[in-house]
Amino acid sequence: MSWCKALQQKIYLRWLARIDEVLGVTMGLGVRQCIKFLVVAWSSIAILAAEAAGAPIVLNPGQELKGSVIGKMVRTFDNSEHKFDFTEISRDQRLDAFKLSDSDFFRMGMSTGSLWLHFQIQNNGSETRDIVLENRYPNIDWLQLYSSSFKNGNLPLLNGDLVPFDMRSCEFRLPCFELAVPPGSHDYYLRIDTEGSMYLALHLWDREHFDRYERHDHLIMGVLFGFIMVMLAYNFFLAVSFLSRTYYIYVGYIICVLIYNVGGQGIGAEFLGDDIGIWLGNKGLLFFANLAMSFGLFFSLGFLNISAHMPRWKWAFQLWGAIFAVSAFGVFFLPYHTHLKFTNFSMSLGSIFLLTAGCVACIRGYRPAYFYVLAWSVLIASNFIVVLKIVGAVPLTFLTHWASLLGGSIEMILLSLALGDRVKFLKAKDEEKIRQLNDELRKHIDDVEAIVEERTDTIRSILNNVKAGFAIVSSDLKVKKDFTQSCYNLLGEDISPETYFSDWLQLTGLQKVNLDVMLEQVFSDIMPEEVTMAQIPSVHRVGDRYLRVEGALIRNSKGVPDGILMTITDITDLQAKEEETRRQQMLLKIIGNMESFNSFLKFTKQQLKTVDGNNPREVKGFLHTMKGNCLVFGMKAMADDIHGLEEQDLPKAETIEAFEKSLKAFLLRHQSTLHVDWNEIEEEHYIVKKTKFGQLEGLLNSLKLSAESKAKLFHWLRRAQVRQVGKILGPLKDDIDLLAQRIGKDIQFNIHGEGVEVISADNEQAIKYVIHLIRNAVIHGIEDERQDKPKTGTIDLRFFAENHCFIIEIEDDGKGIGHEELYNKLAAQSGISREQFESLTLVEVFKSLDSASTEDTVDLYSGRGVGVSAVIHYVESIGGEVEIETKPRVGAMFRLRLPETQQAAAGRVSA
Repeated sequence: MSWCKALQQKIYLRWLARIDEVLGVTMGLGVRQCIKFLVVAWSSIAILAAEAAGAPIVLNPGQELKGSVIGKMVRTFDNSEHKFDFTEISRDQRLDAFKLSDSDFFRMGMSTGSLWLHFQIQNNGSETRDIVLENRYPNIDWLQLYSSSFKNGNLPLLNGDLVPFDMRSCEFRLPCFELAVPPGSHDYYLRIDTEGSMYLALHLWDREHFDRYERHDHLIMGVLFGFIMVMLAYNFFLAVSFLSRTYYIYVGYIICVLIYNVGGQGIGAEFLGDDIGIWLGNKGLLFFANLAMSFGLFFSLGFLNISAHMPRWKWAFQLWGAIFAVSAFGVFFLPYHTHLKFTNFSMSLGSIFLLTAGCVACIRGYRPAYFYVLAWSVLIASNFIVVLKIVGAVPLTFLTHWASLLGGSIEMILLSLALGDRVKFLKAKDEEKIRQLNDELRKHIDDVEAIVEERTDTIRSILNNVKAGFAIVSSDLKVKKDFTQSCYNLLGEDISPETYFSDWLQLTGLQKVNLDVMLEQVFSDIMPEEVTMAQIPSVHRVGDRYLRVEGALIRNSKGVPDGILMTITDITDLQAKEEETRRQQMLLKIIGNMESFNSFLKFTKQQLKTVDGNNPREVKGFLHTMKGNCLVFGMKAMADDIHGLEEQDLPKAETIEAFEKSLKAFLLRHQSTLHVDWNEIEEEHYIVKKTKFGQLEGLLNSLKLSAESKAKLFHWLRRAQVRQVGKILGPLKDDIDLLAQRIGKDIQFNIHGEGVEVISADNEQAIKYVIHLIRNAVIHGIEDERQDKPKTGTIDLRFFAENHCFIIEIEDDGKGIGHEELYNKLAAQSGISREQFESLTLVEVFKSLDSASTEDTVDLYSGRGVGVSAVIHYVESIGGEVEIETKPRVGAMFRLRLPETQQAAAGRVSA
């Protein structure tokens, strides 16, 4: 190469000097300049010829570098096995292994090795020349430039998309090296390492022109990326406005394309930092390329309306979209080179598939598909141009350099136009459908109006003459106008619109308040409609009529309660018939259990004489016992009267008198059926009878009779006093089953030992008290929600004799007795401490309470807790004892252990 250098120097320097010497005197300045020009031109031709043969890159004074391509002045050495470093490769014996490039642009396709380039730069000037070496392809991993002319010796200048931005020789998105070339000839060695496509388009710039080129590049990048951002914002606004899934997917596609180009154009590290930028320039390209294609497939699935136009293609779109979505995450576990090849292959097939689907949609008459096909055609064409540029089939021009970003931008314009055309297409289609429906609707309206006109008079006549009343209650709880004429017949002539519905029903006091509250809950629409509507009282007494009120909620177009349609019917006759039916059923029950009923009356009459009217607890226990027994015989009206007495704040003595008066009135009303006279009921029946029996026993003992005769007589006396448990209980099982049904519980009530004989009068009365415990088990013991327990709750009532005792057991499998509730109630009543409470037995706790109920609700069926206390006090008063066993969520058992007299036990043994 030395002869090339000498030739260039002699041609350029010597001949210019000689021209000035020889022609300086004889010729004028103009002729001398012309001859200089010819010499320079000839020398340039010689230089070009020398460069074609691998000559150095010559920098002459005043020569401008505007991106000069130096590919054919470069020699290459394939270092695929990474054997040689700079020290070895720069030895003279290695230079012969370099091969001269025959192209302006160097390409190696998919490469995993390294490549060495060697070129010489000769500065023919007298000053150091500042130039820039640029490779116009951003996606090269490592570029290392070595030269002996560098001040740092063998340390290279670095660049490439794996090099941190602040460590790059030139802070530009494309790999560049800023060179200060001293006068003379200098050797440069460029090492390239990459795992992707290796494409080298080396250009030389002087500093001034490179700055202009850099500004121009920034301007183009800003315009193109700014355009993509505008399209992103525009389509996002449309997606939010239309709430369209297709638009949202398209926005995802634009985001992926935008991020892909950030990495592909080499600007990630500059604007997003080294970690993100380096990842985007390498694995991120594959990630977002696959993700963009996945979004594109699912976008096309909705945009082309594949389900309607090409239903058989749907599964293929879904499969391809899923494959690309999974492939996107392959960057995290697949080798980069393998994943790159797969991505290039699958992207090519996917693009052809999308273009084919668009063409088929066009053929089948789907108009928006035309823009769609054009958009994908432009994108595929731009990518094809990039491929042609890399393989050297087309030159590096403005179009080929910016093909990828320009193609993506034009594709977004066309797809946005396609979406707009799709909206117009669907709108026109919908308008046509709406027009047809309007025509049909108009025809139907005309027909309906004719029918309505024909039937209006009939409907008006029906509404004015129907017996049921119809009225609408508004949200202010007042009745709207235009209620039916029959409302006057049902509620009187004084009713008027814009009046509270509760006033229509002539409700006062607590009943009025309750109805208004129930109606307000309906309009508040907080709880389910079925719950609030069911709470509205359905039966009301207005004057001498019984009216049934049934409501239906009316909602407006927004689903908000707007009114309640009330249907009012007169059920006076029905109510009277139902009342008569209940009365007859009650009488039949009493007649069927007349012996038990007479026993109840005798017991009641005896209690009326012995109850202490000045003892509140005793009066409460008596009334509660009477109410429970009345319900056993179906005497609900009587039980209601007792319940009313419990509610009134009357002196206790007057309460007892009122009860007795009510019971006498009941017997008087039904005397013709029951044939029971209160005044003829034997008082102290068992006491008199036992006295007589005692006298008779004394008489028998005084008589001189044989032992056998005495035994028979005494056995007869004992048997004469025997009553079976079943006779004493009466229709208790029916009553408990009815009670469970009324409160909505599924309960199996079992009675064991109905045939057990009861001799003691005290024990017979104890059986009456047991009713309290059974009703407590039904109402409070058995849970509403059984959870993992059997759905049907069980209550067992047992009677048996044991060790001269009469045993009564009441056991349920419910929730058990709440200790904490009992403590809270007792503490509030007496101020007892926790330690004192824990030292008490359950029996002692119940005895200490005035009201032992742990429930807050008090009604006709659930009592005030006096039942348990009354049972305990009575059992202990006759010398018995009560045992209570309970376990949370397992149940509770009450055991009454009652003593038997020696005579009663003897009678039982004899029997």
